[in-house]
Amino acid sequence: SLLGNTKLENEVVQTVSVRVPGDDRLRGLLRDLGEPLLSTSANRSGQPAPVSFDAVTTQNLAADLAIDAGDCSSGTPSTLVSLLQDPPLVVRQGSVVLGAV
Repeated sequence: SLLGNTKLENEVVQTVSVRVPGDDRLRGLLRDLGEPLLSTSANRSGQPAPVSFDAVTTQNLAADLAIDAGDCSSGTPSTLVSLLQDPPLVVRQGSVVLGAV
């Protein structure tokens, strides 16, 4: 999850981002954990997404734990969807296509 702010009409509202990982093993770990896990992206905003563990600069993430689970299958960034309006707005198109979920 990631806290943030966004401007909605003439008002700034606080938001939270929720990430649903595509990796079955990670979803299983989160399910077994039974509570949310606070995480950040493996890359800085505007930088390309790393597709291997070696491409991640872990010291910049201040992570408590980093797991090398092998190379990412696509390297395509996450699809970002805003639910602040109806219908939802695709902010960034990634591998998940809205309507196909």
